[in-house]
Amino acid sequence: PSIIQAGGKAYCIINGFDEFGNPIANLPKTINLSISSIYGILSVSDTPNLWIFRADKKLPAERKGVLSVTADVGDRMISASAKFELIPAELNKVIIEPSAVVATAGNEYSFHAFAYDAYDNQIEFNAIEWSILGEIGKITKNDIKECVFSAITAGNGKILANLRGFEGKADITVLPGEVDSLEIKPKRLFISAGSTYQFYGILKDRFGNEIP
Repeated sequence: PSIIQAGGKAYCIINGFDEFGNPIANLPKTINLSISSIYGILSVSDTPNLWIFRADKKLPAERKGVLSVTADVGDRMISASAKFELIPAELNKVIIEPSAVVATAGNEYSFHAFAYDAYDNQIEFNAIEWSILGEIGKITKNDIKECVFSAITAGNGKILANLRGFEGKADITVLPGEVDSLEIKPKRLFISAGSTYQFYGILKDRFGNEIP
C-alpha cells in the first residue's frame, strides 16, 4: 500500500493490459476513479491516465483506504483497486500536559508529552528526553510519554520534553510543604548588658524551605 502524509499528494497512474498481459497504449475513456471524501480530493490532471490525490490536512479516524478504478470496455466492466494509508505530516511541535502546575514540596506530579504535526495530527513516538530547568526537584519516573516530578525546593522552574529537536515546556512553581521545624535567628549572639536585641523565628518544611 502507498503511504501518504497529511496535506500531501500522490499521483495515480492507470495502466491497462490485455488478457495476455500486454500493455494497452490507448485506454478507454470510460475509466472512473473513486475514493471516499474523508481521505481527501481526487482530481484529473492534464496528463493522460494520470490523477492527483490530495490528502486532507486533518486525518480521519480510519486512516487506511482504497482507491477504486472501473472501466467500461463494451460488453463488460473491469475493475482494480489500490490500498493506501494516511500518516501525519512531519513533526512540528511537542506539548506537555498539564502546561502549568503549582506544586507543593514533598509531592509528586505527573506530566505527559504529546507530539503533533503542523495540522494538529498526533504523532506517535518511541523515545523522548525529559529534563528539569531550575533546581526545584527531580524526575523519579522517566517513561516514553510520562514524566513524574518530585517537588523539593521552593521556586520556579520548568519541565522540558525534547523530541527530535522540538521541545515542549511546562511551568512549575514549587511552594513550601508542611511545617516541620522552627529555627530561631540569630542562633548565637553576644549581648551587652542593658542592650536590646530582636530574635525571630523561621518556619521550615522538611526540605529546608522557609514558610512565609
